[in-house]
Amino acid sequence: MGMANNTSQSFDFAGLSVSVSGDDEYAEKLREYFRRSADNANGAPADLAITVCEDKESLTFEKRYASLSEGIVFNEASCLIKRGRLQYRVDNLFGGGPTALTMFWNAKESARDRLRRTYHTSIGTCVEERTDEDVFIGAVTNYSLLWYVCAITLMKHDRVFVHSGMMTDGQNGILLSGTGGCGKTSTMMELLSRPGWKYLAEDFGVAGSNGVLWSAPKHACVYHTDALHGNDHIAHALAGLPSAEMRSWKRSVRAGNNPRHHFASQELFGADGVAKSAPLTKAAFLSRCYDVEQVTSVSASPEELGQRICAASFRELKELYEILCNIRAVADEDCRSAYPSLDDLQQKYLRILVPALERAECSVLLVPPHAKPADIAEAVAPTR
Repeated sequence: MGMANNTSQSFDFAGLSVSVSGDDEYAEKLREYFRRSADNANGAPADLAITVCEDKESLTFEKRYASLSEGIVFNEASCLIKRGRLQYRVDNLFGGGPTALTMFWNAKESARDRLRRTYHTSIGTCVEERTDEDVFIGAVTNYSLLWYVCAITLMKHDRVFVHSGMMTDGQNGILLSGTGGCGKTSTMMELLSRPGWKYLAEDFGVAGSNGVLWSAPKHACVYHTDALHGNDHIAHALAGLPSAEMRSWKRSVRAGNNPRHHFASQELFGADGVAKSAPLTKAAFLSRCYDVEQVTSVSASPEELGQRICAASFRELKELYEILCNIRAVADEDCRSAYPSLDDLQQKYLRILVPALERAECSVLLVPPHAKPADIAEAVAPTR
């Protein structure tokens, strides 16, 4: 990819404005990622300003403390975090006003990183990382600091990240939460095969305290095990992969792996199959359970469901927890007071989520290990 124009483009993210700026091909790759899954923000001031810089000088600030062999460097307002070839500077994450995220990608790949990428490409566990720009976008947009920063920015505006699948039948918004591997994605795909149903979010959903579910720009992650259920949307998307990526996918399956690929929402469902928002009317937490023979719905209070969803969602933010623990362990009291504890964040999370759940029918779905996506979907939205 050649050098991009010096541009800054803003995108809508659950009613917030996220700008992406930078001069090089990596910044353009990130803008392309957002363009595939988010609308323009029409010039609204940025609530989160992301900059991809070409040199590490842009990451410089007055340092006070460090931890993890300078893997984390910080003061009261700014934090520098090093993760492999990526370095992030985060400003004003927990204060009032806009948050800034500046990132630097080391274009010089180490021998270790090159061996790792060659290995994963050869076995096809991730079939997308073929160029250095692909490696960059994978590092930035898989569960990484970018989404942790987005999650905290959302909380500053009475919205929360929910580890869930979200969809709508055209009138009602449905939230399916649970821990990894519980069947959220396959159940969502089953429901979206019904006429009139539309996609909102997969994995990284957004709920507002006012009971609105929002779409999010994070691309959906489809695994081979999701494709085994015979969903037409997944089959069509996989059929459209470039031949080299499809060969890598098949090679990985033959080797006994579970390859994955990320798709923007419109690549899976088409423009008419994606909604921007919907009112929350039903929320369910999927719990795999050996004590039941069939999918069983148990009524839950908004408070109980909120606690379950909070636990499942914060598990996905575990690296943020590690960062905060290191900061609070190393800093003095004045600096430490600028950063919340995990309990502080969870209490704020629940103050936003529970009022949203109070507007919905809340339940826990006990799902036996042998249950199929169609069985769970029928319990979520009965057709008979």
